[in-house]
Amino acid sequence: VTDLGVGVDPAHLRGNLLIVAGAMLWALDNTVSAGLVRRNRPLAVAAWKNVVGASIVLAVAAAMGADFGAVTAHFSSFVLAGAVGIGVSLTLFYISLRHIDAYRTSAIFGMQAVFGAAGAFFFLGERVSAVQAAGAALMVAAVLTMALLHRPAAPKEAPPQDRSPDSFDTDDTAEPPGVGGA
Repeated sequence: VTDLGVGVDPAHLRGNLLIVAGAMLWALDNTVSAGLVRRNRPLAVAAWKNVVGASIVLAVAAAMGADFGAVTAHFSSFVLAGAVGIGVSLTLFYISLRHIDAYRTSAIFGMQAVFGAAGAFFFLGERVSAVQAAGAALMVAAVLTMALLHRPAAPKEAPPQDRSPDSFDTDDTAEPPGVGGA
């Protein structure tokens, strides 16, 4: 007997809703960050947002009685994942916001799912279904189409003349782009 009933697992539904909520908060963050990186250096924005975010998460985790034993046992892995997965990734994302708008940056950044699935397939031996492969192909095609058909709009703010728009300069004595001056 084949069960053709349709049901929704509450845990699965809750997981999906949490991902949707996280994506909505990420979209809000992208919009706010686009303005921040137009007025400040991307590296500084990434650094401050990580310091503030990590402080809040650590405080909440400690207040909830989190066991930090795994962190100490695998500290070097956490440092590497944080430096590359958050530090470098976020800084590159913020630099891109100076070149293209938040909508296009976020759409392209959505390719992380394709790269994540490919990494899971090649490095972890996870299976990829035909539907997942078709979805990945559709995402790649959409990003390529968007890139090929994009007509850039006139920039709202010109980058400062003394710095390139993707400057990694962290000199705190210099004024950030778009602040002060004549």
